[in-house]
Amino acid sequence: MSEFRKKYNIEERKKLSENILSKYEDKIPIYLSIDKDVLISVNPLLKKNINRYIVSSSLTFLQFISIVKKKINIKPEESLTLFIEHYNKDKIMDTILCPISSSIQSIYLSYKDRDDFLYLKLIKENVFG
Repeated sequence: MSEFRKKYNIEERKKLSENILSKYEDKIPIYLSIDKDVLISVNPLLKKNINRYIVSSSLTFLQFISIVKKKINIKPEESLTLFIEHYNKDKIMDTILCPISSSIQSIYLSYKDRDDFLYLKLIKENVFG
């Protein structure tokens, strides 16, 4: 479970998402959980604001990863992978690999949480050895 879900109850998160969705009709609220291996390389000044995003619904996951990479200093041999975190029908947390060519809107409509946030997890992987 993300820190965001622990810190705010469902009513508070729902109110926050409703506020975002009413102000920005074509945007999607995202909460990004970041693996501690990735968090180590984040500029300390950015750590406070790196988890919440309001992005255009037409964005693809590849474009979203590019936005996040601009805020994170990673080595060329490292790669970032995004996973979708959502609760299945049995109320068990599922983690699904994000299809990078998909639009965020299509994934949002399928996997948004009941508080209307899309929860993603960012993990760093070594790709060249």
